[in-house]
Amino acid sequence: ALHAPRPAALDDLAGRVAAGEFSAVYTDGWQMDLALPIVRAAVAHKVPVVVDVEEITNETRALADLATILIANAPIIQALASSADDGDLRSAVASLAALRAGRTVVATSGPGGAYGAEHGSREVVHVPAVKCDVRDTTGAGDSFHAGYVDALVRGLSLREAMTFATHVAAAKCETPGSAVTRASLELYGVLPSTCAA
Repeated sequence: ALHAPRPAALDDLAGRVAAGEFSAVYTDGWQMDLALPIVRAAVAHKVPVVVDVEEITNETRALADLATILIANAPIIQALASSADDGDLRSAVASLAALRAGRTVVATSGPGGAYGAEHGSREVVHVPAVKCDVRDTTGAGDSFHAGYVDALVRGLSLREAMTFATHVAAAKCETPGSAVTRASLELYGVLPSTCAA
């Protein structure tokens, strides 16, 4: 098979990651030919890598293995953990987090909230979903990820980051369409001027 030449911009971005220009790298598991070189550069230079796996393929399994922070919905986390018991989400989160030092795993479960664990900790953190007037869930997962990455680069703890991300997702659920509004973000106290976390 013919392979397209690697874009110079990709090499430039990998170099910038290696040079420490980024506090974290986020990928949603799509366009793996572009994402994997950046993720590998981040891993090599100890830059946190936040990975959202939306479907399971051999490539996304490899990406999940590289993740510093793996965030996905409950069925994906259970499948990655090879958890046979659909009700044992806590065990699936804990087993994936235990795979290597420095790893955090978060499973989102819609109205069930989010579950997270860090390598070396026996605690599985549960953050309940925020009650909101659900108008549109399009983009709620992406909003959760954005909130988590923001909290990560600000140095918040796992529980604080999950709580912040849950509030960002709730703000999105109250907003019709694919993008969250400033008014919804203000309502949930997640803008820098209104944020307690």
